[in-house]
Amino acid sequence: MNFATIMRFEQGFGIGLNLNWTMSNQRLKRASTSRMPGADKLTTRNMTVQHPSFGITARYFIYDIFDFGLWLNYGFGNVKMKFAPASELGSLATTESFRWDAQSFDFGLIGQVAWLIPNTDLSVLVGGHFFGVVSRLYADGTSQIEENSMFTIGFTINIGVRYDFYFESFGKQRR
Repeated sequence: MNFATIMRFEQGFGIGLNLNWTMSNQRLKRASTSRMPGADKLTTRNMTVQHPSFGITARYFIYDIFDFGLWLNYGFGNVKMKFAPASELGSLATTESFRWDAQSFDFGLIGQVAWLIPNTDLSVLVGGHFFGVVSRLYADGTSQIEENSMFTIGFTINIGVRYDFYFESFGKQRR
């Protein structure tokens, strides 16, 4: 989820606040021994990531149709991992859950095309953004794994809406 509040100026430049929230759930299940030797000793792993981030964004609007910009965010949240051990591990099997508190630096480039809905200040947006997240993970003190780090890079396709609120005393007047 992405949300931004931007103050836009006559020249097409805008600056504002940005909020992103990433939630993911991964489940990795062991392979059969015929596909991977030693797989009977592996486990199923479930990992959940909650990563909200907030920061600043700068945008450049061309003819109210194209929106280009970047954002820099401070992120926080947590990562949880739980294992479902294979019974063959016997006394080595662990059901320990691992939990890390995350702190991160979140950055990205965004590009969108806007279609203004006639007689309104509402636009439909379609575009995408490239992003990167550099995170340090700090254990909560209950697990044997104290620290971890993650680097994520990716691309998403965005579909959303934009509402333009105009201050009548300055800036752009409503059409």
